[in-house]
Amino acid sequence: SSFNQYKLWAPNQPDFLYPASGDTSDYMYARFGVSSFGLEIGEDFYESCKLFEEEIVPSNLPALIYAAKVAKKPFTLGKGPDVFDLRVSRDSAANERILVSALASDSRMVNIKNYPKFTTGKQHIKEVKLYLDVHPDNDDGSISNVWIMNPTDRKKYNNVEEDIDVMLSTSEIPPGKHKFFVQAEDSNGYLG
Repeated sequence: SSFNQYKLWAPNQPDFLYPASGDTSDYMYARFGVSSFGLEIGEDFYESCKLFEEEIVPSNLPALIYAAKVAKKPFTLGKGPDVFDLRVSRDSAANERILVSALASDSRMVNIKNYPKFTTGKQHIKEVKLYLDVHPDNDDGSISNVWIMNPTDRKKYNNVEEDIDVMLSTSEIPPGKHKFFVQAEDSNGYLG
């Protein structure tokens, strides 16, 4: 099996190094129900700085960032759609509007080739929300700076991957620096 194209090893496999039961991963799961795992990356225990900075970090950073993103809810967020290529641009027709666009996908990050019974990753995108300065986990229903993003073809959501956007008026956004958060939901109700 694999995680983000990394081989996962178990006893009696050719490159299995050593068993490690009773480590902090076992303790955290048994005691607190916390999902955890350890990634051993690189080619040697002590890597050269050049190899580490030029090869190891670039090839492993996406997996580490993804693990950090799903850490709060690892058993559910990994099942929901991912959002890619978030872009913010001014509307060429009117300076007082901005276009926020992205790609929502419930299949791009799923390795279903080797897992034919793996059921997540095939659901249609159901809804995508754009949040201004509020993380989706803090949405209690009273937040006013939330917009529904729509498929760019202006049809209903009906695919596992959708190009999405929303046009905002600059009058809806107070002056200053802001953060956008985007969260997609699939047809099974899983959030990503």
